[in-house]
Amino acid sequence: MEHVAVTIVRSRKSRVLAMGFAMCPLGFVFGFINTAIPILLAAQNVSVHVIANVSVIAFLPTSLGFLLCPILDVRFTRRFYIIACALLSGLTLAAAVMEYRHLILFTALSTVSCTGAVFYGNALGAWQVDALHSDDFGWLGTWTNIGNLGAAGTFGSLAVHLIRWLPLPLAAGLLGAIILLPLVLLVIFPAPIIPHRTAADTFRTLFRDIYLLLRQPACLLGLAAFLLPCSCFALSNLFSGLGADFNAPESYVANISGIGVAIACSLGTLLGGVLCSRYSRGVVYVAIGLGGAACAIGMMLTPHTVMVFTVGMLAYSFFQGVNFTAFTSFMLDLTGKHNPLAATQIAVLTAAANVPILYMAFFDGHAHDRYGLNAMFAVDAGASIAAAALLLYLFRKFHIGKGPLTQPDAVIAAS
Repeated sequence: MEHVAVTIVRSRKSRVLAMGFAMCPLGFVFGFINTAIPILLAAQNVSVHVIANVSVIAFLPTSLGFLLCPILDVRFTRRFYIIACALLSGLTLAAAVMEYRHLILFTALSTVSCTGAVFYGNALGAWQVDALHSDDFGWLGTWTNIGNLGAAGTFGSLAVHLIRWLPLPLAAGLLGAIILLPLVLLVIFPAPIIPHRTAADTFRTLFRDIYLLLRQPACLLGLAAFLLPCSCFALSNLFSGLGADFNAPESYVANISGIGVAIACSLGTLLGGVLCSRYSRGVVYVAIGLGGAACAIGMMLTPHTVMVFTVGMLAYSFFQGVNFTAFTSFMLDLTGKHNPLAATQIAVLTAAANVPILYMAFFDGHAHDRYGLNAMFAVDAGASIAAAALLLYLFRKFHIGKGPLTQPDAVIAAS
């Protein structure tokens, strides 16, 4: 019996690992946009302003993809959509590499590749909810984010090296094929059933279903948690531009904001797995933003030296890693099992979580340029503390986190 129990545990852990690292294609494409695109365009003397515009356009599907994601909830199985979206993303990224010297076509192909990757992530997330036990969502969030961080970091750098070292068609083919490799991890899972809803049914009842969903206090407060700046960690998008404020050399900033931040985030995701396996995922998601606020306050109150910059940014990134895991786990909790709109709901919640990152980055940057570095830290920390305090009060008032957000696994049929 003991041997059988150990085998079951190992199998369960393997399934969580497989589902987590199967999300790597999303990280591959994000790494290409974040790292490879700026380097490839800068080498052609494209201005920073134009590079920024290309990156913004390429990333638009992360915020707008939910408008089309209902198609992932109809007619075909999750596995079909996962394979189709991976193929779309891989083929268009390969085509983008072939056309990287033609700015408009390169931008369009990169955007389509990102669309495929976003749809892939939403379809896989919807399958994860039903394929795994809800007790595993905490560690699933950990391995998903570690896989994404590693995938983004390695693929962006690898893309540049392959394009420089190999004939362009060979480099493009290899990079497109790499995006498809994680699909192998999904062969151990039985195929999900075909949904009964049609596309017309899904789009016709979409807003009604969302309204019924938002009548549940847990889901309504979950959406509020994603829209409010309690745990958005917007400073992570600005740190690499603050080197001069701390007298840090450019090369040092590049190294610490790259490798250093990736390591700190990965360690944070591990702690996130522990916390989300023991405590309410919604509470962890909201409360961990207070750690980021503490880092901002600490950097505001201490001398602006290279050491403070290093410790502050790495600590902030560590808490952000916890946040990554908590977000994934909380989002899956809110989605629930046997949800016919699972892919749509995941897309909506992910888009909602991107909103405070955008507006807080704007307010933080404005405060820095208008009133200085300390004002920026004060604005960011103050917004996080105020939002977290409000949400934690509401969570307690409505007993969010006192029990399961969705129905128990035992009474839900696989889908």
